Amino acid sequence: MIQAFLFFALCACLSTVHVLVTLKQRPGRSVPKEVLKHFTHLTLLILLISGVIQWLSLAFQ
Repeated sequence: MIQAFLFFALCACLSTVHVLVTLKQRPGRSVPKEVLKHFTHLTLLILLISGVIQWLSLAFQ
């Protein structure tokens, strides 16, 4: 449970830093909405990559 919390906390920190450093805010969208969008994309990308790696490791055992 703590590992999942730390994973989501680190993804939230990375998303916040990315939005604040790059300032890719679109007109009409607030910073929290941009952070949430990046958080969702980052989290899903990491989970997808880890799933592919898990599948490959099981396939080649």
